[in-house]
Amino acid sequence: MRTTRTLALAAMLGSGLVLAACANPGPPPRGNSGGRIDPYRSTSVDAASGAANTVDLLQFSDKVGQAIAMRIASVDEIAGSPDKVVIEMGDIENKTYTPTSDFEIMRRRVFTGLVNSSAVSRLADIVEAPEVMDAQRGRFANDLGQTDRYGTRDTYLLQGYFGELTRGGGAQSNYYYEMTLTNLQSRRIIFAEQFDSKQIR
Repeated sequence: MRTTRTLALAAMLGSGLVLAACANPGPPPRGNSGGRIDPYRSTSVDAASGAANTVDLLQFSDKVGQAIAMRIASVDEIAGSPDKVVIEMGDIENKTYTPTSDFEIMRRRVFTGLVNSSAVSRLADIVEAPEVMDAQRGRFANDLGQTDRYGTRDTYLLQGYFGELTRGGGAQSNYYYEMTLTNLQSRRIIFAEQFDSKQIR
């Protein structure tokens, strides 16, 4: 008799636990992200890499784009120009162990930000590299002519310099990132933004 009562009590208790679990299922299981994470989140792969941290590169390019957009309207020679000035992509001087292609992506992100800035587009035309467009003209227009060129006085180049100080056989790197906007004719730098970071591996 006692055994029957015990089994009945256990059954009732089990049913109660099941009902409680159904009423409060807890947090849903985490889905599979497919390896995708926030690009501004640093990972152990970044820390171990011999190249500059990707988060630092993204943050610097964001900073440069915002700073140029805010500054450009206050530059007298641009704001006071009777015609729009032209901004082209200049050279990248890479003195680091990070591939130059990484810095080209940074510069392209800044360039795209300038294209999409209404404050900048009122004063400047952002143009594609002439060698790229000359090749496209030859492909689509079936001629060997050049695309438009602009006066050097009205042309500004977005350039980059990137340096690295290493210690401990590469165990530590100090990075220096710099982007400038320079007048092609006068060679005067009208804008410069810099950024420093340190990486331990």
